[in-house]
Amino acid sequence: MNLAPHGAGDCLPQRRPQSITRAAPSTSGAAKSKFLSVTVKVEPVINHNPQTSTVKTQTYHKLPIWLGALALGVACEQARAVDFHAATAQQLQNALTAAASNGADNNIYLTNGYYEGNFNYNSSEANNLTVLAEPGLTNTDVTIGGAGVGRGLNISSSGALNAITVQGITFLRDCGTNGFGALRIAAGGSATIVVSGCLFLSPANSLGMGLELASGQNATVTNCTVTGVIPVNGLGAGGSSGGMLITGVTGKVILENCTFTTNSLGGFLLLGGLDTSGG
Repeated sequence: MNLAPHGAGDCLPQRRPQSITRAAPSTSGAAKSKFLSVTVKVEPVINHNPQTSTVKTQTYHKLPIWLGALALGVACEQARAVDFHAATAQQLQNALTAAASNGADNNIYLTNGYYEGNFNYNSSEANNLTVLAEPGLTNTDVTIGGAGVGRGLNISSSGALNAITVQGITFLRDCGTNGFGALRIAAGGSATIVVSGCLFLSPANSLGMGLELASGQNATVTNCTVTGVIPVNGLGAGGSSGGMLITGVTGKVILENCTFTTNSLGGFLLLGGLDTSGG
């Protein structure tokens, strides 16, 4: 701005109102941009001409900002876990089926009762899954059993970087064969598995393992009890098998505060180059 004084002929002030002008929006580029050009005319004083200064703001990309906000909203929506509440065997399977493909993290709560069936979750999405008892219930209030014809709960997830958690549930080792576990989890190569506060119990004359971990990166099993039965007619005839089988977990396996009793093929079996810790 030029603030130098002018001659006597300019001594009479001419008051002009302040004016603001806006430049037309730019249409260049894939997304239209807008800049705002503001012209401020300062009222003159005696012996001075009006001074004019122009302030030009930075360019505002409204469309990218809107898209960024939309993407953030979608991300926040995906970050929210979806809660399911099951009170029957059919509701449990419906929740597992819906959770496998809804694009969100999921919590499946089970109310007290006995859930009989061969429940299955099969997903390729990289979302977390938690199956647990309703708040206030203990692990003896919720029981899942395979009715002697298969696994009680089979969780298969090929998605990377997710977490599979099962907690506070009783599983009956009535799979009909020693080669199946009452709870089987096969997670993705970068996934984390947590099994906490569960009971794996063998009814009389039942067949089946307790917990079967087939794949995943890291696994933690805490505060679980795995109990078998003494074979009636020798191994594999009216008796349970090993309590826990972990074969495909590639990283660290932590067993902590777990109890293994009366398992005809041993309490637990770890296969592979595993780093185990805990007690």
